[in-house]
Amino acid sequence: MTLAPRLRAVLLAAGLALTVAAIGWVESRDEPADEKRANARTAAPRVTAARTDDTKMPDSTRPAPSSPAAAPVPAGPAPAVDLTRARRALQPLAADAFAPQSWAPPPRKLTAAEQAAAAPPPPPPPQAPPLPYRYVGMMGDDGRTTLFLSNGERDLMARPGDVLDGVWRLELVNEQRALFVYVPLQQSRTLTLGAR
Repeated sequence: MTLAPRLRAVLLAAGLALTVAAIGWVESRDEPADEKRANARTAAPRVTAARTDDTKMPDSTRPAPSSPAAAPVPAGPAPAVDLTRARRALQPLAADAFAPQSWAPPPRKLTAAEQAAAAPPPPPPPQAPPLPYRYVGMMGDDGRTTLFLSNGERDLMARPGDVLDGVWRLELVNEQRALFVYVPLQQSRTLTLGAR
């Protein structure tokens, strides 16, 4: 179906006119709401000024508030804003949103008996180290026994009552054994004699 050029032009003009009319109608409906908002913003100081003047008027001549928006506004300077407090209040909001989180329930609190049972046992008391000496030989002279020992490359000679290396005291020597006492802990160690 072909339309005559004149008819096509009339239909296009009518469509354009309807579009312009619809836009104007929508804008005219939105305009009062925008004007109300703009008027409310600009009228607020005026209402405040009128209210401060109204406070000087007697109660009988004072106009009644017409709506909740027109409620009395306290006169005086605006309260100061504490920026430090406001920043502190906002800091928890700045947490890392992608930090790892655990969905496991928090551990339950243990009773005193459970805590005592879960506590590690006390460490064992300190023990004297093994004897560092090897038996080399023995010599008896006028009822006194001299014991010959080796500690690595060193050769030592000891009689009962002598302290070797500042920590080992020779207590007793007989033909089968020698008894040493580790002086810092007062613990004894026995060295078997005759075996090299």
